[in-house]
Amino acid sequence: MSNDPDLREAFVEAYPLYVASVLHARGIVVDELIADAVVEGASVLDGLLATLESTPTMDQRHSPLELFREALRPIDRALATNGVPIPTDVKPRTLHPWDAYALSPGSSQMLGERAHEAHLRWGVAKAHALGAFDEQARPLRPGVAVLCDPDDAEAIGRNLDSIGYRWVDSLEDEPLVALIDSSIEGAREAMSAARRSGCRVVAYGPVTDIEAVGLTAAGVWKTVTKQAVVDDLETVLPMIG
Repeated sequence: MSNDPDLREAFVEAYPLYVASVLHARGIVVDELIADAVVEGASVLDGLLATLESTPTMDQRHSPLELFREALRPIDRALATNGVPIPTDVKPRTLHPWDAYALSPGSSQMLGERAHEAHLRWGVAKAHALGAFDEQARPLRPGVAVLCDPDDAEAIGRNLDSIGYRWVDSLEDEPLVALIDSSIEGAREAMSAARRSGCRVVAYGPVTDIEAVGLTAAGVWKTVTKQAVVDDLETVLPMIG
C-alpha cells in the first residue's frame, strides 16, 4: 500500500487552519455553528483517510486531496445555514455540485508545506506500488492493454490518458490492467491470456448477470458496462495519486 503515516496527521492538522484562512480572507466570522462544522469536518477527514490507509493500492478510488475536499461539506452546510451569500468573485475550484462556496483547495500546496510534502510522498509511493517507474526511476504511467471496437478506441485512449494511464499494445509490455470488450471475437481467449500474464482483467460490454458470475469465477477482476469504460473510466480503474 502507498501509505505515508504522516499524511493522515498532516491533512487533519491542516484542515482547521485551511478553513480558517479561507473564511478569514472572505471576511466570514467563525461563529459556534461554523466552529462545530470544523470539528465535524476534521473528524470526517480523519475517518476517510483511515479508510484510505486500510485500502489496498489497487482498490483506492480517491486521492487524499479528493477526500479533503469531500470533508468540507459540513463547512458548506454551515455557511448555507448562516445565510452567507454565495461568492460571485471566487472561481470554483471543483466540479462538486455541492461546493457552492468554492471551498475546495485546488492543490495540496494550499494546505501548507507539511501536508503538501506528505501528499507528494503518497503519490510517489503509489506510483511505485503500481509499477509506474522504470529502472532509472523515471516516472512512467501504468499501462493498460485494450481489446475494443475500433470505433471506441479514440475515446478510450483519451480517457486513459486523462486519468494517468497509457495504452499498450501487448501483454509483453506488462500492463497493469486489460480492458476487454466481451463482444469482440476472441475476447474470452484474450481474457485468459491476460489473467495468465498477471494483470487484472476488466470485461465490459453486454454482460448478463449470469455471465458476470461466470467471468468472476474464472478470475475476471471486474465486469462493467461499455458506457463506464467509454465515458467514466476513472470509476473503473485504480486511481493514480
